[in-house]
Amino acid sequence: MARFPLFLGSWTAGLVSSLTLISAILPWVRADSAPATIIGTNAAGVEQVLLVDRYPALYTGDFGDCMGGQSLINITSFDAAYYADNLTVLFDLAGTTNLRSEAVIYHTNASLDGEDRFNLTFDPCGAGFTTLCPLNASTPVTGSATIPIGPQYVTGIPNIALSIPDFEGSATLRIFSNATQTQIGCFQAVMRNANSFSHPAAVGSVLAVFTVVALLASFATAIYGVSVPQIRTHYAHSLSMLVVFEVFQYIFFSGALSLSWPSVLPAFWSNFAWSGGQIHAAPIINSINKFVGVSGNSSQVGGAGTVDLNTAGGLQQQIYGRSMERHWDILANRSELAASSIYKRVGKESASQFSLNPWAGSPVSPGLPLPGTFNGFVGELAQSNIPAADAFLNGLLWFLIFMSWANALRNGKNRTNPATSVSLFQLHPLNGESEHQSVHQDENHIKRFGWLSARYRRTRWWFAAVWVIYQFVRACFIGGARGHPTAQVFGLLVWEIIALVAIIIINPFEGTRNTALSVYMLGLSKVVTTGLSVAFLPQFNVARIPTTVIGIVIIVIQGLLVIGLLILIVLGAISTYMSITRNRDHIKPRDLEIIRLKYFNTIDRKAIDLPPPPPPVPQTPKEPNFNVITVRRAPKIEDEDEDLVPDIIHPGAESQGALANRISRASSIGSYKSVYGNVPFGARVHRASWSSRDFQIWQEERSGSPSNPASRRTSTRNTTNHSASNPPLVKPTASESSLRTSTPTIGQEKPANRSVAFAE
Repeated sequence: MARFPLFLGSWTAGLVSSLTLISAILPWVRADSAPATIIGTNAAGVEQVLLVDRYPALYTGDFGDCMGGQSLINITSFDAAYYADNLTVLFDLAGTTNLRSEAVIYHTNASLDGEDRFNLTFDPCGAGFTTLCPLNASTPVTGSATIPIGPQYVTGIPNIALSIPDFEGSATLRIFSNATQTQIGCFQAVMRNANSFSHPAAVGSVLAVFTVVALLASFATAIYGVSVPQIRTHYAHSLSMLVVFEVFQYIFFSGALSLSWPSVLPAFWSNFAWSGGQIHAAPIINSINKFVGVSGNSSQVGGAGTVDLNTAGGLQQQIYGRSMERHWDILANRSELAASSIYKRVGKESASQFSLNPWAGSPVSPGLPLPGTFNGFVGELAQSNIPAADAFLNGLLWFLIFMSWANALRNGKNRTNPATSVSLFQLHPLNGESEHQSVHQDENHIKRFGWLSARYRRTRWWFAAVWVIYQFVRACFIGGARGHPTAQVFGLLVWEIIALVAIIIINPFEGTRNTALSVYMLGLSKVVTTGLSVAFLPQFNVARIPTTVIGIVIIVIQGLLVIGLLILIVLGAISTYMSITRNRDHIKPRDLEIIRLKYFNTIDRKAIDLPPPPPPVPQTPKEPNFNVITVRRAPKIEDEDEDLVPDIIHPGAESQGALANRISRASSIGSYKSVYGNVPFGARVHRASWSSRDFQIWQEERSGSPSNPASRRTSTRNTTNHSASNPPLVKPTASESSLRTSTPTIGQEKPANRSVAFAE
């Protein structure tokens, strides 16, 4: 509590000191430091207070000479803008000329979406360009004019042009000589608004950071571990840097086709120029320009005094074929109204510091196309201020710089023994011979060529050569067929489809992320974007608004590809963390331990590169059933006959009469074979009927001691007489059981064999 008053006193003293400082500064603040404003009325008739230094709705960027460097005026500043909030058009112009004295007239038009949306012809003398009245070599060309226009002049400008990013438009200023009624100057600038897909500094920086993360993750998996084959296994599942750069380069080199692109596409592709080695560095570009012969003055455009006046005309019939007096008078009457806005914007700056607009463009560099044209690779490179003639050497130099940097990283350990070097196409076979190893087990090969083959499956180690062939054919279509756009586009489309199907069938990558990115995401994106690019062929003559819509669709597809790549880079960094902690029992966070175990099992299984085991056969539900293992034979009715089951009767108890009876019965059966069908010899037929006496005799014969000998002899005699005199009664046909002999038991086999032999 004793410190609280001290703290309160210090805080109060600080507050008093701050208030004293503010009160001391306030008198020095100018009273007129408030932003300058004007009153403006838009096309809807709404009046509002506007800032003087506000951004216009549409404004020009870089500009160039649309007469191919033959304009008789050299321009250092050309700014044009359209303010929709107060319906005014602004012109700023600065330059020089070699003409001694020439009265001129201006014609300006704005082309939006491939159509002329705005046209205006005016006399510079009545619009504030006093230095052009007349045009004189001794007086620098300077001036600024803010011309109020009516709603009828802007009815053709669609509202979407004020908000859509990188809408396609250009502004052209033509200067005509009144004396010769010919065009003596023409300057064209690209039209812009405040929205754009082109942010190379921001987007390129973010992509570069993610690329570095992917590079470090790949490098970490390549150096951690003791066993080289195990290192290769984990390295194979990190994201391939070749695939990362292929994604970026595919997007950038999509603009290399010889097509008239909508302006949104080159603006978007400029964010990926760094991946193709197209980085604008002024010292490098200037040096290459001198080497390839690109020359010119980058501070101005035009060719004052280099050629004679062009009497071929341009718009001279349109301009001078009608009376311009009334039109000029209208502009002259508006000059006083426009003067207030002119002087409020321009002030009293000198000619050397004429262009003070923050949105103002600059003269195009030598070797660049006319602004507002986006044809082929030349128009795409112009977004990065790189002449097409410098593209190859610029990319080569940056590639060498990158390779030299990749070599402080290897610490100079790039010397190899030529005698022990291994060629990419002289590798060990993969047929499983005991005397050879696969490439993923060969440490020498992994150390030398692992960056090419280590991420491919054991049976697809050769895919790097296929990939080089694919890229070579693709480059032939892009570069070699640039003079034939139709063959270039359709040939590339067919090749991309063939490559996609082939790569899906080959399935080269061992890692799932590389397969998802390179095979499916990148392959499908190439096919779709190339197919959509067919709409930009000149023979189809598609309007510019639909082409802009198609261009935005391509941007969405390629943007989703980039987002997917960034997600896979993050996942790759996580898997790399699990790989380099594989020798630890626990990692943080603990939730990753189960995922890490599954991940290690997956990479070990995929390293074998064998087809997955067949799915288990579904088990059918068990149903009630039984199996017959043994059969115990019970005596049957036909077993009473002594000739068939002699083992039933004890061999020692068999009497002479019974033996004779059995022989007689066998003979009688054989003699009546033809009568009773096709019963084989020695076989018996079923007895038609039985009696109780027959059963009694069978029991007596089995026991071996007949109870009544007299009846026994009588029964034997009757049976014998019956067998000899009367044939046995049988059924008309023999049943299946009559053709089958009885199965004897184990104890009955030998006596049965003796009886059969005796019967025969």
